[in-house]
Amino acid sequence: MSMKFADFLNMNRIEDVKRNLRNKSHMNLLQIALECGFNSASSFHRACVKFTGKSPREFRKLINSDN
Repeated sequence: MSMKFADFLNMNRIEDVKRNLRNKSHMNLLQIALECGFNSASSFHRACVKFTGKSPREFRKLINSDN
């Protein structure tokens, strides 16, 4: 089964968020999400849970613990 285009975009946006969490740790999650193409905190939250299985806050903690 092929991936929907919106899912493809959001999956790539989550990867961008992941990179930015490492490189721009001084920015808050909403700033990073908006910079990566999400339109709102709620759309970012939904995509984050869908593609990482974690809330944005949990995802940030995971990324920060990897560094």
